Amino acid sequence: MWATRIPNTSGPPIEIGSENSLPEGVKSPLPVSLSEAAWKIIDRARDWSLKPASGGKTPNIKVQKLGETGKLELDLSGVTPGRYILQGNWDWDHFQSSGAIDFRPLSDFKSTHVVPASQDRFVASTGKVPITLDSGGDSGDFEFLSKVQIEKLHDEFATPASVPFVLPEGLRRGPQQHVDLQIDTANLDPGQYKLILSQVDGKAHDVALELLPPPPSLANLPIVINQGVQQADFVLKGLRLDLLTRLEVSKGSVQLAAAAPGQTERKVTVRMANDLGAGTSLALLAYSACLCGWPQPAGNLFRRDPDCRSSAADYGSDSWAPSQPAYSTCGR
Repeated sequence: MWATRIPNTSGPPIEIGSENSLPEGVKSPLPVSLSEAAWKIIDRARDWSLKPASGGKTPNIKVQKLGETGKLELDLSGVTPGRYILQGNWDWDHFQSSGAIDFRPLSDFKSTHVVPASQDRFVASTGKVPITLDSGGDSGDFEFLSKVQIEKLHDEFATPASVPFVLPEGLRRGPQQHVDLQIDTANLDPGQYKLILSQVDGKAHDVALELLPPPPSLANLPIVINQGVQQADFVLKGLRLDLLTRLEVSKGSVQLAAAAPGQTERKVTVRMANDLGAGTSLALLAYSACLCGWPQPAGNLFRRDPDCRSSAADYGSDSWAPSQPAYSTCGR
């Protein structure tokens, strides 16, 4: 014998909205719209199952009410990813939800990487820097991302720090191929880091990232050479001049003296063609060791521009004074 209390009302009119994506293999909360009266007795529903939208086998599942949160917890163990309609029995009636559930696999983030533009601007002591991660293809998906942390590599005392992030559409709102982060560089030293991505299943996935040192800064451009002089020595002044690997100028050459850590002055020898007229201005091209070629583990490797070249204008007025020519001749 069995007995059940008759609820004396029709089946619950469950409405499923846009937050309808659920991950494979874990218990998941599903927000639903339901009247207050129906919510109070929703746990009287029984024989919950999922009806495939495309037809096929209807798997039975466990469903329970999550307090007064307006969410139902669905145990989707063993359910094949796809689109389903939630259904169940209410007394002698059968009911179905309005709106479907999309059941999707969790991402492994194997192809996830920092987009090149974000890596370029991730420079120490530049405040809060926006960083964008790309999933690396249609198979990647950030919609179940629940936590992001950053940790310095090769530092036994390093501990993960939380990183705020924003999903384009929001949690559980369908496939999303990128996510935006904000990392405060104020208290971070240049070097290799990893981003630790965690999804709703709690498993961690690492993505490589490098915090670049600030680029060299030159304070005493332009270099001025008298007309007809083919070789001259000059002392560059600025910050982090040891990071310069070479300088180039058309119609001539520039030889850098040996580098030393933390240089604020560095000698150069300039050799120019003897056919330059008075008032000639030429751009000085700088190559810096810190602006390209950082090593990253397999699966997160970017191949950067091999020239790694930066002109005066690339650095902006604080570093290279682009309003002035980097090299000029005068008739004196």
